[in-house]
Amino acid sequence: FHANKVFLVIKPLKANSSTKVKVFLDGKLVNNISAGEDVRDGEVLVNEDRLYNLIDLKGITSDHILKLEFENSGTEIFAFTFG
Repeated sequence: FHANKVFLVIKPLKANSSTKVKVFLDGKLVNNISAGEDVRDGEVLVNEDRLYNLIDLKGITSDHILKLEFENSGTEIFAFTFG
């Protein structure tokens, strides 16, 4: 991606459940400096269907590779948006 921020709409498998998604930036678990507001220690806790802020490069737009690892199969993703 070529952007400053990355957002993704994610829905857990079942209502009233949660799952974790690991977020990697350029082959490494994203650090707290580059992580979006919904990422803690490289992971997103998905406990409701909504837009999650995955990456925030604090105004520095550049080319990167994003990789996501889902803890549970059946987690649904809908739309990436970039800022």
